[in-house]
Amino acid sequence: PHALLLALTVPSDWRDDVAELADGVGELAASVGASVVGGNLTAGDALSLTITVIGSARSPMPRTGIRPGNTLYVTGTLGGPQAALAAFLAGSTPPDAARARFARPVPRIAEARWLAGHGCVAGIDISDGLLADAENLAAASAVRIVLDAASIPLHPGVSAADAATGGEEYELLVAARTPLDTVAFTQRFGLPLTRIGTVVEGAAAVVADGLARVANPAGHSHFSA
Repeated sequence: PHALLLALTVPSDWRDDVAELADGVGELAASVGASVVGGNLTAGDALSLTITVIGSARSPMPRTGIRPGNTLYVTGTLGGPQAALAAFLAGSTPPDAARARFARPVPRIAEARWLAGHGCVAGIDISDGLLADAENLAAASAVRIVLDAASIPLHPGVSAADAATGGEEYELLVAARTPLDTVAFTQRFGLPLTRIGTVVEGAAAVVADGLARVANPAGHSHFSA
């Protein structure tokens, strides 16, 4: 990422929070070597944020190119954003760690570069949930993905079902030709990298605990949450 454009429409009851909001965007941009270079600020009846990120990639990692025999890995732990959202919707306060995962997601840019340089042939961020985005990969490459539900890395206090289906994760799901050095990855980034599945021949689908889900799914819905 090189630069961000930030457009804000701010209602009167949000005016005292604009500076803090802008600071948060600026801090995150700076953490990945980017800058906020422009945008727009206006008053309105409802809060609206539109962010455009400008960047470049020498060799983008596609969703296609997965082959039978490849192995699936996921970064981080899953389910924290879902736990925070459930707490907010229930009118309660989520634990700090879950709230941070929901409110201040960390872009896995350096991690993606490492993975691309160590044999990963395809990948996707799982903002729509692990199962939904695994199905997106399966559909793009016309392969069958078999996930080991027991291997899904869980955020503390989260069920495997919520970890597999919750959205707003922004972790990475990747396919590798050869086994990845998960220990070296964790030592480098302080973040787990977990082997959670394999790729086999068959119609495009994801199989989790023996239940086949045909690709391509609807995924996490931002309008029903």
